[in-house]
Amino acid sequence: MALIVFLAGIILFVPDYAWHRVTVSASGRPGKVLTWTAAVVVTLVLILPMQLSPIWNGAIREHRNQYELMAESLLEGHLYIDYQDIDPKLLEMENPYDPEARKQAKVDFHWDHAWYNGHYYMYFGIVPVLSVFLPFRVIAGRELNTMRATQLFTGLGVIGLFALFRMLSRRFFPKMTLGTCLVLSISVSFISFWYASGFPALYCTAISSGVCLEIWSLYFFFKGVFIEPRERLQLVYAALGGFCGALVLGCRPTIALANLLILPLLAAYLAKKKREGTLSLKLIFRIFLAALPGLIVVAGLLVYNAVRFDSPFEFGQSYQLTVADQHHYGGIPDLTAVLNGMIEMFFQPMEFQTTYPWLSYGGIYSSFPLLLFGIALLLPGTLRSAGREKAAAVLIGCFLLPLLITLFEVLWSPYLLERYQMDIYYLMGIGAFFSIGFIGERIAGKKHAAAFRSVVSFLAMAAVISAVLLWVVPHDKNYTAYVEGALEKTGQLLFFLKP
Repeated sequence: MALIVFLAGIILFVPDYAWHRVTVSASGRPGKVLTWTAAVVVTLVLILPMQLSPIWNGAIREHRNQYELMAESLLEGHLYIDYQDIDPKLLEMENPYDPEARKQAKVDFHWDHAWYNGHYYMYFGIVPVLSVFLPFRVIAGRELNTMRATQLFTGLGVIGLFALFRMLSRRFFPKMTLGTCLVLSISVSFISFWYASGFPALYCTAISSGVCLEIWSLYFFFKGVFIEPRERLQLVYAALGGFCGALVLGCRPTIALANLLILPLLAAYLAKKKREGTLSLKLIFRIFLAALPGLIVVAGLLVYNAVRFDSPFEFGQSYQLTVADQHHYGGIPDLTAVLNGMIEMFFQPMEFQTTYPWLSYGGIYSSFPLLLFGIALLLPGTLRSAGREKAAAVLIGCFLLPLLITLFEVLWSPYLLERYQMDIYYLMGIGAFFSIGFIGERIAGKKHAAAFRSVVSFLAMAAVISAVLLWVVPHDKNYTAYVEGALEKTGQLLFFLKP
């Protein structure tokens, strides 16, 4: 609540305050201090509530400790999870992936694992295990609670968004005020990670790690292509960007589709080198060397898949023991299902209620109208402005890639879940940031510019409030659904509601 009051004070009650009149570039050291202070506050607000629900904080593990078990499996020298209670009936089933057949056979099994050739596997990506869980197990001598990894990736993701937006504003948007950059950094952070704050274990560990690494991948690529003047450092940033982007494939493959943004960034970089007269075979070879770390990561992940499932392109999706038989998913698209999935993901209306917390889950644009600015990327004026900065293709990618990611999720999932929206929130937020920045650069006159900033600020504050309320909605044994009286407590704490 303190953060909401803080935001409301900045956005609504003191619109002429200093950080609404000074640009990011001109804000100097005070601007940096304020930016990183806000980043730390947002991080704490998002990660501290992860500890509240026993179902999701690790107190009640069930199947949500797979990352911990996978770290132990690696230390034991194998890639499967060595459960000692395998039901013989599961081994005898003709199709163990059919949930109705498992029910009729009364099979005992471990929920939401991959099952192949008589072994249980973790179909969630191995990268969080290798980067966090295994090192912690070796150094500390004990397991790392999965929730802690989600806190880590969420915090690093928030810092990455603040760093990315600050860098982009300084490079592309000289008119953007510190206040506008701050409210967008804060609101997109809340939009991107609010769901992980309520459901931190396992599923959101996979998603938050992928989102975090993709944010930093884009940060490094943008810095190398548009910011850094020295060629050697450009290639260093490209190597870091490619490495982080490749790691996303080992967190959550659908998020890794955002790596397609590398193509327009590479095209922009090569075009710049051609204009400068420095494009050569030697440079192409250096770019290949910069790509090697990422290519090695991808090759390693493909080998990891092949060893487990006899196919380098099988991540375990087909062999899940869960609510549906996904063994034959991914065929010819059902256009009706695709259209319905797109509408559900982006435009499903929110259901408003007369009682607290007043709203429920809905489509992305219904929940966060601020992201509608991303559609303005396609307006001719916005594209022309982006084209002058050699960023038009990147903006188009920010609009199209969420559609592509949603298409894959419709084809490969029995139904869309709220957490799947996390796969694209940050990407749509980056697109909205670009659009707002380019629109702001074209607005003439102080009054019109101030009015535009007020609209953006209002929608940013509405996004933060919406994220907080959606976190409160009782759902899937989260804090307010699982702990008796928790819903009333949050109402008293956040909105001063009477008990």
